[in-house]
Amino acid sequence: MHSALVVGAGTSGFLHALALRSAGVRIAAVFDPDAERARDLAAVTGAKVATSLAFEGDVAAICSPPQHHVAQASALARPGRLLFLEKPVACDTAGLARLSSLPNIVPILQWRMGQASAMLREAFAADAFGPRAHVDCELALHRDAAFRARTADWGCDALLSIGVHALDLVMFCVGRPVVASRITSSPSRGSVFLAFAGGTTARITIDLDGPARDRVRLAVHGAPISAELLAGEADPTSAPVRFAGPWTPRARGATGSPLLVPLVHAALAAFERGSPFLGISDVAAAHALALTKNGVYPEGDAVRSGLQ
Repeated sequence: MHSALVVGAGTSGFLHALALRSAGVRIAAVFDPDAERARDLAAVTGAKVATSLAFEGDVAAICSPPQHHVAQASALARPGRLLFLEKPVACDTAGLARLSSLPNIVPILQWRMGQASAMLREAFAADAFGPRAHVDCELALHRDAAFRARTADWGCDALLSIGVHALDLVMFCVGRPVVASRITSSPSRGSVFLAFAGGTTARITIDLDGPARDRVRLAVHGAPISAELLAGEADPTSAPVRFAGPWTPRARGATGSPLLVPLVHAALAAFERGSPFLGISDVAAAHALALTKNGVYPEGDAVRSGLQ
């Protein structure tokens, strides 16, 4: 049986512990500088409270604030151990580069696992949306001032703390290199424009200022087909996509929430087989864009019109 260390005993740590247990993993230890929180999660999961990151088991889940991710991953990553790492995986490009050199790290970007992402990725791979498709992705959510202050302390803005889910999802579904980008972000808002090789473009917006909002909308405008996903923030890709036009998707992803559960199950199965799974290299491009906000602006009216 696998045995796991959970680092960080907040909400994410609790969810990771439950997901790991659903896959038959024993929660052996919980580490958190807040001793009371560590004791509470340890009591629920039958684990012991760890006073350091010293651990001999073969699974670990890092669910701490993002500014600690790189140091804790560096301390825990090793051959023969699977390491789950909550997003955003790093708060600067140096940390992202460091993570890329470590073995067996699975970043938690679970929106990739849902049925909507599988169907959209299939349609893009088949060029079903045509050569000049445009993706609109809107996150209209609510976060209070305390959340924005906390994420600022972490070194995160709206795009890196939450919007990176949508940025990674769009890049994953389109499945082509980004050739131009324009990105702005603040603690409460973010805007992204992307141009992909082959002609597809995308605009992603995130707004955390509205009262009591929970809306994720992703629309693909193409020809001969289009598609739309309407959902809330909680694992939106577990909801179905509505296609308009001559397209019947065959791909099947996970349904229902939390999508963390199928991600953990699939990662463990791949680890046991010695097969590759979702790694830092797969999400590095989206994180790098969110971190640097640098754009490449090639010549061409079609691209430049979207960058205005």
